[in-house]
Amino acid sequence: MGENNFYINIYELDTTDLKIKHFSKDNDWFEYIKNNRNFNDTLKDFDLIIGPISPDTIYNTYGIMTSGLIKSNNALKILLHGKNYIQYAVKSKKCLSQLKYIESFIVDYNKLKTLKNDVKKEEKEFQNYLLKILA
Repeated sequence: MGENNFYINIYELDTTDLKIKHFSKDNDWFEYIKNNRNFNDTLKDFDLIIGPISPDTIYNTYGIMTSGLIKSNNALKILLHGKNYIQYAVKSKKCLSQLKYIESFIVDYNKLKTLKNDVKKEEKEFQNYLLKILA
């Protein structure tokens, strides 16, 4: 195994008796993220949060909004753009105890390069979209 290989772990989560919040790319999701960026977790009583990952620039978009360069509705419009990847945020010991490791596998360097190129294309598309909104 070369130093350029990376591992991906696969887990299984038993969601029995967990308090779960599901988000879609919408205003509620955006408000929750804004609150978290201000260290105000409005969903402390949940065990698990499931929702979209923004186009990997939510902190930057939020920073642009809080600096006054764009309004909140345009920031949301920017974050709604792009593919919809889902993330799971484990928020309690109960949820963590119900997470079970399944297996790991290696992503070799060539596959990683392909994935990085895909991400670069998505980022470029997002940047072009952002420039349209800011114009």
